[in-house]
Amino acid sequence: MSQRAQNIVSFLKFCGKLKHLLRTGWVDHKVNNPETVASHMHRMGIISMLSPEVGVDRERCIKMCLVHDIAESIVGDITPHAGVSDEDKYNQEKSAMEKFKALLLKDIDQNSEENKEFVQHVEELIQLWNEYEDLSTPEAILVKDIDRFDMILQALEYEDDQNTKLETFFNSTNGKFKTDFIKDLAQAVYQQRKK
Repeated sequence: MSQRAQNIVSFLKFCGKLKHLLRTGWVDHKVNNPETVASHMHRMGIISMLSPEVGVDRERCIKMCLVHDIAESIVGDITPHAGVSDEDKYNQEKSAMEKFKALLLKDIDQNSEENKEFVQHVEELIQLWNEYEDLSTPEAILVKDIDRFDMILQALEYEDDQNTKLETFFNSTNGKFKTDFIKDLAQAVYQQRKK
């Protein structure tokens, strides 16, 4: 078994934690059976697949959806109400991403032909996370919209299923959607919420 395989398995164990990490906002609002970070990321990927936005690379968006929250496997799901500044949250998550890169590349010959493509994949994973955090591309802007949209869709589902009101989640996204696709989907959620 190769060192690379060992590194990947160690990294995937961190990713596996996201399947059990409950999203803090739902826990704080005492919803029953709150979604996990991994389930949130999964539906974001599906939403990306359905996007008709012109001028964006959907495949890149799907990948970005899969990596945008992986740092939470180390730092947890830090919400705006956690008392942690945006800068501190960013620094904690960036540090987690640097740990992942070091873990994935630990003790492998990065210049060898057999590891060349793997090193590129690791670099892409880090780049996708940075791109999302910086909102530096149309793909990142769409994925940020999808992130916010998935939250209000989930809030609607909880309201429907648990006879509760989650107004703060809807208010927090008010006027923040940038892409036509997500604006349209959000309108559909607001329409269904009125029923």
